[in-house]
Amino acid sequence: MGDSDGAGAIYASSLFLLAVSGLFAAFGGLTAVMWTDLVSTVLMILGACVLSGISECKLYPTLPR
Repeated sequence: MGDSDGAGAIYASSLFLLAVSGLFAAFGGLTAVMWTDLVSTVLMILGACVLSGISECKLYPTLPR
């Protein structure tokens, strides 16, 4: 399994986010963890909405807009 499938980028971004979250927790305490969770929740909801829209357009191209 090479890096051509993007696995390396996923691992690198996961490690980066883990490091940033760890620094927030170490230096900012529980409040920083709460803000990190809020930001990640908003990003996941926005990503889910975008993916839902893309999949609807690709799966049902004949639906009236």
